Amino acid sequence: MKTLIISDIHSNFEALKAMVQGVEHDRLVCLGDIVSFGPQPVECLDFIIEHADVVISGNHEKSIISKRGMEIDNELPQHKMWEIWTAQQLNDFHIDYLLKLPDMKKIRLDGDLILLTHNIAGDSYLYPESNDKAFEDFAEECSESMIFFSHSHVPFARNINNCHFYNTGSIGQARIGYPAATAIMIDAGEIRFIETSYNYEKNIRALQCLPLHPEYIKLWGKFYRKGMVERNELDILEKHLRKKVALYEELEK
Repeated sequence: MKTLIISDIHSNFEALKAMVQGVEHDRLVCLGDIVSFGPQPVECLDFIIEHADVVISGNHEKSIISKRGMEIDNELPQHKMWEIWTAQQLNDFHIDYLLKLPDMKKIRLDGDLILLTHNIAGDSYLYPESNDKAFEDFAEECSESMIFFSHSHVPFARNINNCHFYNTGSIGQARIGYPAATAIMIDAGEIRFIETSYNYEKNIRALQCLPLHPEYIKLWGKFYRKGMVERNELDILEKHLRKKVALYEELEK
């Protein structure tokens, strides 16, 4: 059986279709962050509901649920406005589906019991160069020898105390330095990282429909083309836009 494990779609429908429809598989597993910080949350969530066999909740599912019923306020930071907009797109069925998703799940795979979760380190991000501590702490509490997770959007594997950790990377925002979707394929006991190109320009065009500042949308377009989200650039732009709002409010007085 060929099992395709994906994660961190982030409302990037073009990347999701390219991976799932372009890679032969028998079972589809999603490790969360289906929605948020992308232009097509409904399309992505509907696709996962229809096609995925196992789905885990991510931190952004929880964040979007908490924004349900909120209204967009132009004085809010751009990323908060984006989350609220995403929550507004989802209907009651979508929210109910997200509420019922588990934080982790164990499944049988080629005779082995494996653990699926979105992240193994709380709110922290784990990378190939991260120290062993977080992996060791999780391994002590885990009886499974194989754990699949994501959250940091960087694909890698680590072997800590005979426990094998696999980070799938990301479908919608893989931070690998070029525009591609990443995932893991398990076939007859063989585990391999895979990636596929997608129409990122079409995804960027879909951003134009969002009720966000043009400069903010332009920066995210740059990230999609670059295959890397730079937090410092986002923070700088957020502060710049907030100063503009404050100045405008002062002039209005």
